[in-house]
Formats: sequence, structure tokens, C-alpha cells
Amino acid sequence: MTYMWIAAGIIAAVLLIGLVKKRRRPEAAARSKVIELKAARSRKNKRTAAESNGKSQPCSLCRKPSKQLGFYTDENGTVIGVCSSCKPKVKTRQLEQL
Repeated sequence: MTYMWIAAGIIAAVLLIGLVKKRRRPEAAARSKVIELKAARSRKNKRTAAESNGKSQPCSLCRKPSKQLGFYTDENGTVIGVCSSCKPKVKTRQLEQL
């Protein structure tokens, strides 16, 4: 008989703990630092598009700023941006164009 009361007490305690945790979840979700991935990407894309308007990037070989670069992969698989004056150097190295 006492085992039945102990089992009933344990079951009641587990149910009470479950109810308390269930009620706290909405509060924790409101304070969560998790953001939607779609919203974060759209903010990032808008920001980078606004920053890159009219800016020139440096050539990976000669470091001169150029508005139009051709992108290639080098021997190590790294992406490099090459200006029009350095394209003959890339052709002699036989790099793959992206």
C-alpha cells in the first residue's frame, strides 16, 4: 500500500514539473536570441548591395582598383579577381575561369 502512495507521489511530481516547464516556454521564446534566417539574409543582401554600388575592387595580382574583374581559381582552389591588364598572366598559368 505504501508503495502505491510513493508511486502516486512521484507521478504527481513529474506532472507538476512538466506543467511548470510547459508554461515557461513562451517566456523563454520571447527572450530568445534566435532570428529568422530569411530575414537576416535579406538584410545582409540589401546592405552589401548598397555598399558595393560604384566601388571598385582591387585586382588580386597587381592590387590596382578595377570596376570589372574576371574571377578565376588558382592552383590552390582560391578564388582570385583579375583585372583586364593581368589576364595574360592568368592565361599563361592556365587557371580556370568561374
